Amino acid sequence: MRFIIYLVLFICLFSGISLANETIGSIKDVSGKVGIFRNGTMQLVDTGHLVREYDIITTNENAKATLVIRDGSSIRLFPVTKLIIGKTEEKKLDQRILLCRFELAYGVIFGKFNRDNQRTQIETSSALVQIKEAESLIAQKKDGLSVSVTSGEVIITNEDEMLQLKAGEVTKGVKKKGVFSHKTKSIPYRVMITPAKNEIKLNQISQNPLIAISFQLENAFSKTNLHRAGDLYVSSNTKNIQFPKVQLNSRGYARIVAVLKTYELQDLEYDKIEMTAVIEGDYFDIGAGHTVIRVDSK
Repeated sequence: MRFIIYLVLFICLFSGISLANETIGSIKDVSGKVGIFRNGTMQLVDTGHLVREYDIITTNENAKATLVIRDGSSIRLFPVTKLIIGKTEEKKLDQRILLCRFELAYGVIFGKFNRDNQRTQIETSSALVQIKEAESLIAQKKDGLSVSVTSGEVIITNEDEMLQLKAGEVTKGVKKKGVFSHKTKSIPYRVMITPAKNEIKLNQISQNPLIAISFQLENAFSKTNLHRAGDLYVSSNTKNIQFPKVQLNSRGYARIVAVLKTYELQDLEYDKIEMTAVIEGDYFDIGAGHTVIRVDSK
């Protein structure tokens, strides 16, 4: 019996077969009831829960969560969403490429895939969504697939057509069959982010500094304010900045104070803090906002 066990382990080790599904990331920023279905069992999860290949993540009504992939990319799941984790592979081409596969059974997600060495495929019942170095809002509902792109480019393919959707564009109601490129429109509104500080000097950080940040919805063309209430999800390229809950008032405006914790320079990318804000839900007429705070290491 012991010989058989050793033989199985030897075969798995040298044939590349894994005895367990690989961990692809973890859950954070959980609110409401979020569950993971794994090996025939459903369990409620909270921040820090590890996510493996072939897990099924579900959010109930009013529940939200973020899946942080091991390369730093992320997927925000909005209420009443079911996301199936597929096989993740690393391939060596000109450089090492991480290929991530998902299936959006239903619901709404916002993906930040900002790594040039990552490729993401999201299957839906309507079409295949292929993403490389882009930020995109994606929804699969009874009326079809809807996709908007804030940055980068996304390729959508159904049985009859392939469309390259560019930054600032949105298409809605894509079905399994039929052409849909004529549905492409420009995203009319966007989130504007204005920090009180545009630069931080590392040698002046002796305590946790506070950074005031303002948010305003505006018309992307006329630059006039959009009056609409809603919740914003704010994220950053560093884990060392903490954002409180952001709620836009009826004028589409909010002001918060974020806390920047003491950190090492290597925690940041490109010597800057990047922030992204997206209105939570299937608001395909509002693009995500971005801003950058420079970091002076001298």
